[in-house]
Amino acid sequence: MQFRVIGSLEAYRDGLTVNLGGPKPRALVALLLLERGHAVSIDHLIDTLWGDKPPSTAVKSVQKYVSQLRKELGDAIVTHSGGYALEVSDENVDARRFERLLNHAESADHLDETIDTLEEALSYWRGDPYPELTDVAVGISERTRLGELRLSAVENLMDAELSIGRHRALVGPLEKLVAQHPFRERIWGQLMLALYRSGRQSEALRAYQRLRRMLGDELGIEPTPEVRELEDRILLHDPKLEPDGPVLAARTNLRPPLTSFVGRLRELAEVGELLTTARLVTLTGPAGSGKTRLAVEVAPGLVDRFPDGVWFVDLAPLTSPDQVADAIAAPPRRQRAAGATHRSRSRTIWRIVGFSWYSITVSTWSVKWLTLSPSCSRQIPTSACWQPAENDWVLPGR
Repeated sequence: MQFRVIGSLEAYRDGLTVNLGGPKPRALVALLLLERGHAVSIDHLIDTLWGDKPPSTAVKSVQKYVSQLRKELGDAIVTHSGGYALEVSDENVDARRFERLLNHAESADHLDETIDTLEEALSYWRGDPYPELTDVAVGISERTRLGELRLSAVENLMDAELSIGRHRALVGPLEKLVAQHPFRERIWGQLMLALYRSGRQSEALRAYQRLRRMLGDELGIEPTPEVRELEDRILLHDPKLEPDGPVLAARTNLRPPLTSFVGRLRELAEVGELLTTARLVTLTGPAGSGKTRLAVEVAPGLVDRFPDGVWFVDLAPLTSPDQVADAIAAPPRRQRAAGATHRSRSRTIWRIVGFSWYSITVSTWSVKWLTLSPSCSRQIPTSACWQPAENDWVLPGR
């Protein structure tokens, strides 16, 4: 069983929706999920469902709801002395997966991993958590806690995106965020920085004045020292306000090669030309012939032709065919800032898919998936043991 509590309560078994009944049975399940692993007394359930004025049949009604829910949820609902518990692992509740991803993002080694992880975490949000418990103290508390975690995750995502030069794309989402959360000064600072880096210094300074005026009118206070310092640095054109890396980093995960690439200008040109017409180009050849290196060398020259980026996807670490689709789809997620609604069908993107002897067992399946990708996508798998097919490009050994 899987449960979604961020947004209206949903339950799934084997991918199919489970009918949880009307408002009161749904509220009962929501409370058991919130307290999962612990028994919830019948008295607590009655207080949650009816408040201070429960009907005389409240106990029998709770028992009836539990009986009906067991037909859908099975043994997940367990009877304890004087109450019930819902036994479900954290992995099967979206709110817990969301928190686990936030913890992972904090320990990520690279910005691209941080961005991917935060975006995945934020994708779980369909609305306010536990809306079935709107008037219940424990529901209000949990909704507030998760909402604060979400907003902090959005702020962390904005910082990461700013660090890789996504400032122009972030101005719109940040304007929306300051309108939604006018007292979050960290977001105002991010908006000021995004505007300044986009060559809009006067608008960055006006954003500061908007914040200062709003805080003065509403609370009678000044912005934090950090935001005031940022205004001073914008006025002085502080060079340290510029992003650490080139803007290109926002559109690729390719690392600069450690060694030079000599020769094979003809191969570079031919592969680049093939990618203008073919949706799938496969580099094949003996092990060590330089297939992946050739693909990586072709990539930088194609960034301008693929506005949504050029990405390297390494399938070698995968252990199951079930992991292939997620691995291939993951790089484009970096292109989404908070609040964006892009879908892959509207992308112009190019992927280098690197196979190894181990993952080649899933390569035929993955290429079927790749060729079902939109026509604006381009893919270039590389393999030493690829089975010849249409649009293969054989790389001779050195």
